[in-house]
Amino acid sequence: MRLSVHTKREVPVLAWTPSGKSPPGGWPAVLALHGYGMDEAFFARVIRLRFPREPWAWIVPRGPWRVFSQPGRVGYAWLVGSKEFPDHEGMAGTERLLSDALKAAVGSLSINPRRVALLGFSQGGFAAGVAALRTPRRWKGAAVLGGYINPLMVPEGLAAGRGARLAFLHGRQDADVPMERARQSVGLLAEAGIEAPLHTFPGGHKLSRAMAKGAEAFLCDVL
Repeated sequence: MRLSVHTKREVPVLAWTPSGKSPPGGWPAVLALHGYGMDEAFFARVIRLRFPREPWAWIVPRGPWRVFSQPGRVGYAWLVGSKEFPDHEGMAGTERLLSDALKAAVGSLSINPRRVALLGFSQGGFAAGVAALRTPRRWKGAAVLGGYINPLMVPEGLAAGRGARLAFLHGRQDADVPMERARQSVGLLAEAGIEAPLHTFPGGHKLSRAMAKGAEAFLCDVL
């Protein structure tokens, strides 16, 4: 199903549920955030390929920022800024977009708004993990695929995210986002009293079948 939400402009959202009758209260759902330079249509194809038979709905919005990750190729992003200058305004906008995408999907499909987890790849994983830490009671968990977190993105401190359930899933040969960044994130969260496992897989910066299996196990647990 094609939906849309409005920020300063219309943002497309793809959403679908499993076949068959929904459970009482509606399907649990996963809000999926694509990587930098991708879009919702590409990520939806990857999801359908890697997660063919999951017992939850998918909600896949487009990032609000238009970027050119390669010459002549238009893509989208969730945030701008850098490690030293985190994009708090952009993150707040992303959180509003996620809430609006969820509302649009709930209004059109049989989805339980109280059973929603996040999944993100690369920059989408960064945004998903930060969102879960900033509002730990809002989301059931966040699967961070090929990403990491910046503690500066949680202004109240990482300890404010206690109760959030995160899992990091990373390719051991990832040259775009080195695995050490995810390992450092896990260490920082542990210091703040938040347990977040790191699962590693063969391969580089991509959502592999093995990584999808790991994310599936985590999402089944939190949902």
